[in-house]
Amino acid sequence: MKELLCCFCKLIVMENPPVNQDELALVERVFLRIGSAETDEQLQNALTKFLPPVLLKLSSTQEGVRKKVMELLVHVNKRLKSRPVVQLPVETLLLQYQDPAASSFLKNFTVIYVKMGFPRLEPAKQAELAIPLLLSIEDSPTSHQDSLLSLVTSVLATADLSNERGRADIDKLKEKPAVLTLLLDFILDLLLLPYGVTWPPPAAQGGEAAPPVPPPGLSEKAVRRALGDQPPPPERLERLKAGLVRFLSLGQLPAGRVAPHLLVAMADTRFTVANLADMELRRLCNLDWEDPALISQLCSLYLGTLVNKNTPPSGPAAPPQEQRRQPVGTRIRLKLLPYLCRSKTAATMFPQSVQVMFDSFYGTNTNPKLKLQALQFIIQIIQHSTESRLAPLGPMVLGVLHSVLAEEKTDQRLRSTAYTAIGRLGQKLPAVISRDLNVVRVLFDALEQEESETGQFVQDTLQLLGPSLRRLDDAQQTVMEALLGSCLERPSARARQVAVQYAAVVFPESHAVSRLQLLLATADSQEEVAAEALKHLKLDGKDVQDSSKAREFPDFAQMITCITRKISERESKKQTTTVGNNVLPFPPTAFAMMIRYLSLCLQHQAAPDRPVSTELVRGRAAGLGAALQSPALAAPVETFLTLTIRLLRASVADAPLFCLLETVAAAPGRLAPLLADQLDWLKTLVSYPRETVRGHAAELYGVVAAAIQDDKQFGESLRLMHQLATSKVLEEQHGGMLGLAQCLARRARENRPPQRTDEVVIQLTADLLSHLESSQPALQAACLSSVSELGRTGPLPVAAGPADQRSPPSLHYVVTTLLNTATSKKLPSKMRERAIVACGLVCVGDPGLAFRREIVEHFLSVSSELDELELQMAVGEALVGAVLGPQSPEAADPWWPAEPGQTPPEQPAGAEPHRPEQLLTWLLRQLLENQLTQTHPKVRQSAAVWLLALVKHCQHLQRLKDKLADIQAAFMELLASGNDLVQEAASKGLALVYDSGDEQQRATLVDGLVGALTGSAARPATQKVTADTKLFAQGELGKDPSGGQLSTYKELCSLASDLNQPDLIYKFMTLVNHNAAWNSRRGAAFGFSSIASKAGEALTPHLANIVPKLYRYQFDPKPQVQQTMRSIWSSIVPESTKTVQLYLPQIMDEVLARLTDGLWRVRESCCAALAELLCGAGLDPVLPRLPEMWSTLFRVRDDIKESVRLAANKTLEVLSRVCVRLCEQQESVKTSEQTLTLVLPVLLETGLASTVREVRAIR
Repeated sequence: MKELLCCFCKLIVMENPPVNQDELALVERVFLRIGSAETDEQLQNALTKFLPPVLLKLSSTQEGVRKKVMELLVHVNKRLKSRPVVQLPVETLLLQYQDPAASSFLKNFTVIYVKMGFPRLEPAKQAELAIPLLLSIEDSPTSHQDSLLSLVTSVLATADLSNERGRADIDKLKEKPAVLTLLLDFILDLLLLPYGVTWPPPAAQGGEAAPPVPPPGLSEKAVRRALGDQPPPPERLERLKAGLVRFLSLGQLPAGRVAPHLLVAMADTRFTVANLADMELRRLCNLDWEDPALISQLCSLYLGTLVNKNTPPSGPAAPPQEQRRQPVGTRIRLKLLPYLCRSKTAATMFPQSVQVMFDSFYGTNTNPKLKLQALQFIIQIIQHSTESRLAPLGPMVLGVLHSVLAEEKTDQRLRSTAYTAIGRLGQKLPAVISRDLNVVRVLFDALEQEESETGQFVQDTLQLLGPSLRRLDDAQQTVMEALLGSCLERPSARARQVAVQYAAVVFPESHAVSRLQLLLATADSQEEVAAEALKHLKLDGKDVQDSSKAREFPDFAQMITCITRKISERESKKQTTTVGNNVLPFPPTAFAMMIRYLSLCLQHQAAPDRPVSTELVRGRAAGLGAALQSPALAAPVETFLTLTIRLLRASVADAPLFCLLETVAAAPGRLAPLLADQLDWLKTLVSYPRETVRGHAAELYGVVAAAIQDDKQFGESLRLMHQLATSKVLEEQHGGMLGLAQCLARRARENRPPQRTDEVVIQLTADLLSHLESSQPALQAACLSSVSELGRTGPLPVAAGPADQRSPPSLHYVVTTLLNTATSKKLPSKMRERAIVACGLVCVGDPGLAFRREIVEHFLSVSSELDELELQMAVGEALVGAVLGPQSPEAADPWWPAEPGQTPPEQPAGAEPHRPEQLLTWLLRQLLENQLTQTHPKVRQSAAVWLLALVKHCQHLQRLKDKLADIQAAFMELLASGNDLVQEAASKGLALVYDSGDEQQRATLVDGLVGALTGSAARPATQKVTADTKLFAQGELGKDPSGGQLSTYKELCSLASDLNQPDLIYKFMTLVNHNAAWNSRRGAAFGFSSIASKAGEALTPHLANIVPKLYRYQFDPKPQVQQTMRSIWSSIVPESTKTVQLYLPQIMDEVLARLTDGLWRVRESCCAALAELLCGAGLDPVLPRLPEMWSTLFRVRDDIKESVRLAANKTLEVLSRVCVRLCEQQESVKTSEQTLTLVLPVLLETGLASTVREVRAIR
């Protein structure tokens, strides 16, 4: 009625043209008809017929007509107010409202009666007209839109639009994006509307009182239009919200458009609404949380209307006050933020993501739970943002995280997540942390203060930050050094352990201060901390050379300076350690590690390009002797020796003593005088209880005494050592023997008296050799070591005589005893190995040794008794020593290792020249023509190892170069051996032959390996078979019926005879032939791996033949073969994926051709290889072969061997998945069609028609 009066007032101010009597009479007749209607039915019929035309008369130019129409409408309104069942012609009115020619004045009146009549319709009719009514508001005034939206939403909440008509109407609605947006915005306002909220009308807001604040998520305007003329009661609003959620969940509207509404509804305070929305949101499986439009709407909902502080409130860029939305409440934010955390788009949408972050912490609508989610959102922002975008925000984000830690003292989850975020931030933006290292200090403090669970998060954070702090400048490094130094002294073991990790990770390996901190940590009271420091120092392994990157060390002088400065600091603070009567600046454990590390620094500085080894063996420090001659190292090395002696005087340990020996022995002329006053102390170490200490001390005593003493003093030293050697105490006797031999050997190397022919020397040597057959293992070992040292440096000072002359011992007796000891199975292997080494070194120092040939022949004769690889290798080195004599590398000073390619050492002046050619020729002939043709596996293995040793050390001799072709043929034959050790020796030998040979020999070698690998070469040379020839490995064929072994030819024949099946032996021999062929191919692969890096371009033409074979061999059923072949594959093929893709057609040819091979292991390996190929990418080149794969695998699925059948079944499953994937490719329709065309016929004709049940069952 109010709206009708407003329209009437507008009407009376219009111009008053002349009255048309006919038009007026018509209106009066209509008035009479409507006024004379007595019943509701009569009134309804009259209004249905006359109301729309009467409304059209409002556009009349006659004032009288318009007045009469208004009187009629006032009458109608009065009648309708008391008659609620009378219906109006809504459909006609709606069409009239939608007429483009209709004036706005007419539309204003029409919409009044549409609003009045629509609620009077039946629910079904309302549902039918709801969407058409909605479509009519597209270009309508805002007041009309609000009114009609209110009508429509109440219908949508109750109507069933899941039928065909409803879906069609919704499809029409989706064609009008503007209308759909209006509807969804209005529904969102309704869902945001709190229960029981009221809003005063504009008239009641007058005066100077501030307007009320809209509810969260809404603006003043949104509240007014959502409430309408009469605010809905809470129960009705609940039903309305639930109904609207059901409407949104019909699945007809885009998921991204309705997701915000469901999220808001999930946070509703009424269970019916929230539960329904939660269930419906879970059903939106096609929802894209990376849609920028969706994320932008969620952020706007989360934040409300944001107004720039610099924008005037009434400026053109600022929205009107009544349209400014409030941020949503905490309850809704808790629903929104988890979904924002899922989205990469949300994390990278700036500035909204940052605004969400800040408002979650500092806004009014927040709580601890929301802050926790905001921290997780920060982690997402850090993870997904680019460094350039995140860099300006880094300090702000760090400030937020600091404030969380400062304010939230009790919430451990918040604190833990904040620590994690700091770690991620520092990992992404190292400059943020390195700019203020106070962050690291705070974290170390927290590591001690936080509870155990939170402390673990702090530790993880520090570990994340470590690698990002590697690029500190000098000033920052100084700060970090001080910080870590203090942390290493904290009571918390966890803080000390992380500080150790920082010292290792933050600073480079060449940083002296951090290495010292790590060394100090090796003596930590907590085993975990000490172990962590050792791990990073890499002092607990034999070889610390990283295969991917050469290891770095601090400068030796700089490291010495750093340690001495630390010693002064600790001594001034009384931070010392007392051991007995000695005061040490560091704990003995850490001090010993410092000495070892200093030794490695010196070793690295002497040869920067070489691997650095921590193994305590002679000759590990190549170039050390030359480096020690540098004047720049004089003072640091002297300090190093002083530190080492200071430690050893307080606490004797093997490693520091060895480091002292290694350094002095590398430059005795320069460094031995520094130890002149330490000989008495060294003498006490010679009889130390521990054997290794005695050995190192005896050698060091010999080095120093031989270098600095005159003849008289040296004679006194010999007397002292001899006195110990003849003592009754075992330790003194053992140490004295070693010391005596070392003194004589070092003096001979210095070429100073006494000479070997002196009676004193002969007598002392005789006393040493008296223990050659001692029952005391320690004394016998010392005697053998003494013979080795004396033999290395010259002829043994013993007289000639028969083999049984024991006192004084003759040379023949010594050699015979050494040989007997070397081959005595009653003795431990280590003792036998010492004797073998002594045999070789006796030949090295004596070029005129008469028993050289006898020694070689003896070892050849007992090759079948050498059942350990270590003994065989020792004999190989001994044979090299026997052949080369003084030209052997062993003749050099062990502390001055020979460089590769270095010329043999010069023989002493006047010595008889040694001619190795004759013995070498004879030995090669024996190995090639006799030893390698034997059937005994140990003989062949020994011969392979010895031949490898000769080629390695004698390749500079012409006689060996002349035999390279025969040696190559021998190694090629050995590749076919079933023995892994023999194959490896042969492969290494071939690599040496390849290096030594000319171009023609290299080409022949490569062609032979290719032929053996691909099976195109001649069969391996036939091996002579005797009764004792071992054809199979122990246990490979099981046992015979009586429990005996089946491995030799004789045992196989006996089994065939017992079973009365003579033909069985032929089957066994066929199996032997197969094994030989397989071993030949495996051996060829070994050979390829050894020469791959050397052959280079020579292998390229053969790769097309090699790669397919090797690829298949990787999938052999035997795990041992698999492992071997995969390692060989990796050595030959550096880029596996690229190579497989390059040779994919050839590999596929090999695999498919061998799928039906006669050997089960080949068929099984091909199934596995094909499955692996199909899992790779880029199958387009072999796409036409899909039918062949299916048909062949169908055949193999019915194989006689179960393991092959299972392998084929697995491959068929893989092939099925691949074909399905190819058929579903949307980006390549052509490939999908081609795959379907190729595969369907073979499945229908071969698969379904197969007589094999398992084949038909394949899906």
